[in-house]
Amino acid sequence: MKKFAIAVFCCALFAIPRAIAQTTWDLSTDLGETSNQISLNERSNQTWYLMESATRVHDPAGYLFLTQYQTPCQSTVTGDTVTGLGCWHGTEARHAGSGLKTEAAFNFTDQTLDSQVDGYPGYLPHSLLLTPTWERYVIVAWHSPITGVVDLQGNFGWRNFFMAVEVNWSLDKGNTTLKSGMVWGAQPRGSLKLSGLAIKKGEVLYFIVDDFNPEDCFSAEPVDLRVSIRQVQ
Repeated sequence: MKKFAIAVFCCALFAIPRAIAQTTWDLSTDLGETSNQISLNERSNQTWYLMESATRVHDPAGYLFLTQYQTPCQSTVTGDTVTGLGCWHGTEARHAGSGLKTEAAFNFTDQTLDSQVDGYPGYLPHSLLLTPTWERYVIVAWHSPITGVVDLQGNFGWRNFFMAVEVNWSLDKGNTTLKSGMVWGAQPRGSLKLSGLAIKKGEVLYFIVDDFNPEDCFSAEPVDLRVSIRQVQ
């Protein structure tokens, strides 16, 4: 009877559900699960961070958190206050002459917001929109919680066909650029497909948007970023 009881106990022990380690990190899904009442960068056990550069140089030592959070947020393009939109800013003053400052804005709703301007489709549902200035990049950082191999799938999407010119984008690992390109009218997407990337716990991937053209009528150049990272080894 005693042996039977021990056997039952052991079987029950193995039947207890075990915590499954996270193996996929999707930017839109993970941001959508955050509280829009707090700064994303203040959360513990975080993998995604919203940042800007102090200068137009690819150097992680000069990257800063976007620490100022607002909701509802003022639209970069129309200037209207948009309910359901949250945005993160840095601490610098708005750019003279344009009123712009670096911004990462997330639509927490199931509908497109602020799409009344011709040529500007607004903020898509559960989507992150990045707006750099001519002096600073906007950056999404992924701080790797694992050591292994990952695949990346996503894109930088051109979002503003209204008084816009072009922006550069890049994917960096630390201070090394792995992929780069440009989005503009004839090239509205920048592919982030990358397979078999070896990564160590604590290393950082930087997804960077760079508005390098100061002669674009002081117009906002927002770019949609979608990316999913999946551990394959």
